[in-house]
Amino acid sequence: EHEVVNSLSIEKMEEPGGLFDEWGERLVTSNVRQSGADNDNLNPLGNNYLLLEGNQGSVLVLGFLYKLNENESADGITVTDVQDVIEEGWFTSLFASCKHQPQFDAVVVLSHMDVRDELVTLLLSKFRKLCGENMVVQFVTGHTHIRSFAELDSHSSSIEAGRFLDTVGFVSFEPKLGNFA
Repeated sequence: EHEVVNSLSIEKMEEPGGLFDEWGERLVTSNVRQSGADNDNLNPLGNNYLLLEGNQGSVLVLGFLYKLNENESADGITVTDVQDVIEEGWFTSLFASCKHQPQFDAVVVLSHMDVRDELVTLLLSKFRKLCGENMVVQFVTGHTHIRSFAELDSHSSSIEAGRFLDTVGFVSFEPKLGNFA
């Protein structure tokens, strides 16, 4: 998502065989929007979220880019502030039944931001408000290019695995039990 500051990068992503073709429905960009053909409507650059189903349960995946400075993104691209996204209808509707009968067992947030970024804290606070204290929330962060890990609470952590693929980070958890390994 960081490449949204460069118009040439966006053009390359849109080319046949580029990022959009390669990732298709798997591209998750919860707060990155692209102007529609009429330049009035903003459409998600990828999907707002994914719901992954597996043998151990289901995981809601979101993807956020840190707050860009005004006019820092490429033409036609808007990075919506996280604090605005978490109040949007599509976001709040995902969590409508979260405390009573959740549609997922854990939340994974792919975020281009620091392990301890205030936006990580903001997102976690919103998840706790909507889902309660026992929902597993895992942040996979990356912006500062350091190796770092933070246990945010008993059911949440944040990991940044380094820079330029020099480190592979690994986090394991049992969604229904909230156990991290």
